[in-house]
Amino acid sequence: MIRETKHGEMDVTRCFNKLQGLWQELDLFYDLSWECSKDIAKFKKTVEKDRIFDFLAGLNAELDEVRGHIIRKESLPFTKEVFSKVRREENSRMNPTQVHYGVAKRILRYLQGIKDHGIWFKPNDKSTLIGYTNSDWARSVDDMKSTSRYTFSLGSGIFSWSSTKQDSVA
Repeated sequence: MIRETKHGEMDVTRCFNKLQGLWQELDLFYDLSWECSKDIAKFKKTVEKDRIFDFLAGLNAELDEVRGHIIRKESLPFTKEVFSKVRREENSRMNPTQVHYGVAKRILRYLQGIKDHGIWFKPNDKSTLIGYTNSDWARSVDDMKSTSRYTFSLGSGIFSWSSTKQDSVA
């Protein structure tokens, strides 16, 4: 039942509350007696880790960025801290700020300004084919995805180029 609980049409808060209720019911069935405090701590840490992964695994694809960011941490935070980070991300996606609108407006202005630009080739006796590639390895702070780029030129003009953000977090 826990592993089938998915974000789906619910908001993150509703999904997390549903999981918490299931986890509390499950806790009632634990009848464990411990002889060592280290074993208790280890068990609690394992349960916490499992709950974090259950919660993150049930999230929709639009929250892959925050999921990847949390999973890549050297030590996982507590479940409620994970929930808080995911909820903040969901809220920012649902309620874009003036900064988001400003960035979008700037991009549109730039595209409007270059719509008449073209590629110019000058006659050249030495037309050398040159290619460059680059990958930034998760430099984007927004989504932690890598961007791969390439450009090819022949003589004095570029004839092929690309800049592509990866679909998933590595």
